[in-house]
Amino acid sequence: MNAISMICTASLVLSMSPVVALSASPANKHEAAAAARNLTGLHLTAGVDVIVTHVDLADHNTPFLSDETSKAEGWSIELSAIKPLIKFGDSRVENEHIKNLTVLIDSASGHLLEIVSEWPADIPPIAPEPTAESAERQLRATGQRYEGFPDQPPRATLLDALEAAASRGYPVKGAKQIIARYVLLTRPNYSRRPVWMIQLRGISPVPPIGMPSPSGSEEPAPERPIPIDYLNHLTVRVDGLTGKCLGATNTPQPDNISP
Repeated sequence: MNAISMICTASLVLSMSPVVALSASPANKHEAAAAARNLTGLHLTAGVDVIVTHVDLADHNTPFLSDETSKAEGWSIELSAIKPLIKFGDSRVENEHIKNLTVLIDSASGHLLEIVSEWPADIPPIAPEPTAESAERQLRATGQRYEGFPDQPPRATLLDALEAAASRGYPVKGAKQIIARYVLLTRPNYSRRPVWMIQLRGISPVPPIGMPSPSGSEEPAPERPIPIDYLNHLTVRVDGLTGKCLGATNTPQPDNISP
């Protein structure tokens, strides 16, 4: 595999970042690494290992948009040995589980497709994401749809977005894994808004948020056990231009989960 490895250090920028225009897709591995730095908010100086490779996007799993990239290729930028610090009030707290990020960029369009951290090796995994088709059905049931990938990169970096979510009380510090996508989101109250959709996975159980009733009725559902894999993840929404946290939901849910 053709790869480039660079040794750097990571310090973090937690203030709102200026838009860094990607007028074209990164032309080489150094430009891809720079794009990953701008999108995440990480400053890559001495101590972080950066590995850039060209990859097939056939297995890309973003709801509504997986067909756009099924025959495409992309840049995979792996940033390891990082220590993301998230601001809580006047202090900054490290998430001990997030030690690496992989940034996936479409090499033809330059669109950011995904930023994901590796699940910790010493912690039992939770249920995987649903298939794209299953996620689409669940999102449609709540009036949501991903309309595309924004052509311009976000003004708020990934770390800006995580800080905004933490400031609203969402459990960023306790997440064992994050999966972040930047999409044009349509919901009942807005259309094609550029939004960070960030899954906080492996968190302590949270009450259901934004999940449709199985019966479609407004009547309360009968009391019954809720599987832990319905409650141990949360997707937060953050406006990519303003950095404002817009809320959170447990939808979509994993497939084939039983109480």
